Amino acid sequence: MLNPYEDEQDLTDYRVSRRHALVFSALFLAALSLPPLADALGKTFRGKLAESPMVRLLAYRPGADSTLRDHIAGVERSLDQLGYAQSMRRWTQQAFTAWAAEGNRKVEIGRNGWLFYRPELQALNGWGPLKEEPFSVMKDPALAKLRPAREHVLEFAAALKERGIPLLLVPLPVKPMLYPEHLLGSTPDKPLRQPDQLAYYDQLRAAGIDVLDLTEPLYDLKKRHPIFLKQDTHWTPEAMKKSAVMVAEHIKKKYPDAVIRGDLPRIDARVHDRRSWGDLVKLLDLASPQWLFKEETAQLVAIHGLDPDRASPVSLLGHSFVNIYTDPTLGFEPPAPNGEDAPALMNAGFAYQLSLLLGRPLDVIAKNGAGTTATRREFAARPDDEVRAKKLVIWVIASRDLLNSPAA
Repeated sequence: MLNPYEDEQDLTDYRVSRRHALVFSALFLAALSLPPLADALGKTFRGKLAESPMVRLLAYRPGADSTLRDHIAGVERSLDQLGYAQSMRRWTQQAFTAWAAEGNRKVEIGRNGWLFYRPELQALNGWGPLKEEPFSVMKDPALAKLRPAREHVLEFAAALKERGIPLLLVPLPVKPMLYPEHLLGSTPDKPLRQPDQLAYYDQLRAAGIDVLDLTEPLYDLKKRHPIFLKQDTHWTPEAMKKSAVMVAEHIKKKYPDAVIRGDLPRIDARVHDRRSWGDLVKLLDLASPQWLFKEETAQLVAIHGLDPDRASPVSLLGHSFVNIYTDPTLGFEPPAPNGEDAPALMNAGFAYQLSLLLGRPLDVIAKNGAGTTATRREFAARPDDEVRAKKLVIWVIASRDLLNSPAA
């Protein structure tokens, strides 16, 4: 559109000569292409040219197993893992976190040094478990085909009921539900919940599922004990032990056959002090996290003599909330024994605490990041006679995995 006022200068019209445009374009292309080309040159000298993203990009042939779109996406992911890309990303994030208290797509930085997992915030503010999220062209179409968590839970409970096995579902509150003051600046008199959360749990109960919601008692408990680690998505050892007590008391009242009466097996309990940065600090992916954060400490009670037993009539399904303080890859790991690379299990997690309270080993299937799928499928894949021998299935799961829309 021509400027109708010929005597006035259009300040929004920026013009450069063809020569300058070519120079700027060349500099831009060089900034994009020189680092991966340098990487390809370095891999050539090491005899690993085939691993270069540039070679992988050109190696695509029509009719291959993956589409061109998938091929390009895979190359982009490999570019993100190159040394120069990781260094630039980490130092940029270091600056944003240090100077502006900014997180990233996975981590929200709250008040007083508290870190929060963004999918947990989305679980509170998103479409939730009962409303179907409308399709958006901004999201992967494959997400629209995923089934909501509610269907998985109901289907699993029905399969257990058919075999005469009760399901005890323990949805655990996530950090923003119990510590909203570090996001909002004020302390509410009750925990935050997704608007449809309680109605959702009522629907599950109406389907015959025993839902033990620990949100309210843990919110009350935070007046006496910290419930969550400041820099981690997981509960503190104190909150884990108190939760194990509440679950055990519920089982003793409602499922007495799941508890062994009489003397406990011979056990050995040892106290250990451990340190960890927390998984949220790791998710920030900083260049030097020790400049901004201090390690958190935890006193763990390791229990030996009640190791998981697949033949136990009580099965415990879960994910990282069950594995924290047992799986050393989740933090708080002990030093590797005898100079080995991998430290041993810590035996201080939820499964061991609950086993001690019930007086029996448990059949434990716990996989980090499993959501509502992996542990359930592994249990369902077992021989039918083995499954029918169970007297109770306990499913401990973070409420975010039950509340988030599959398209989130």
